[in-house]
Amino acid sequence: MKNIPDFAYPMPAPASWFQGRGHEILLLRESLLLRRMRGAILIGPAGAGKTELARAAAAQCPGWTFYEMSVAGSVAGMRYVGDFERRMIDFMKLVCKPNVCLYIDEAHTMMGAGARSDSCDLDLANILKPYISSGKLTLWCSTTDKEYPLIEADTALSRRLGAPIFVEPLRGSQALAALKSFCGGKIPHELLDIILFRAGSLEKALSVCDHMLARAELTNAKINMEML
Repeated sequence: MKNIPDFAYPMPAPASWFQGRGHEILLLRESLLLRRMRGAILIGPAGAGKTELARAAAAQCPGWTFYEMSVAGSVAGMRYVGDFERRMIDFMKLVCKPNVCLYIDEAHTMMGAGARSDSCDLDLANILKPYISSGKLTLWCSTTDKEYPLIEADTALSRRLGAPIFVEPLRGSQALAALKSFCGGKIPHELLDIILFRAGSLEKALSVCDHMLARAELTNAKINMEML
């Protein structure tokens, strides 16, 4: 896409170690088939892999172009009344096209973004609503389960995004498959924060964690297994 602004960029490919999530990916892909209000929202705890899931789903949609948008970048540098609205209208002309989907992480930040101090009505969320309802904009977004109530409180927006797609942390066989996928060979540099202490095998490590750390959630952000 030509003239794409600084606060948006093509969606990267999913991480090579991404595993599973077939049902959630199917739900995302099905949202692209809707005639109008093609919106979807992923909800789950921080580190559950919502963004990687969206990227994996995008990789399975040939013929579609996906862009990620930074809400903070969209409001940066705004100085005068009307600057933000004009910026977003121009951006909508770029992404409101057939087979183009926009993805917004930390979707709760849309609420109030770009609104003036004397008016809380015209923010990013309200600007996007008519584009979604008319079918001009296809939108995927994600947020945590703790911050979703901010979006749920806006019934008009939550209705346009459809039923939430819940992304649970990896557990059991899914966690084991993910661990094996990147531990089978050379561990990439960005995954060196995953630590295995005195574990005879990945299966044993997961078994001990599930038994001893009942409150722990095996997110893809960091898995600390300390068997002393």
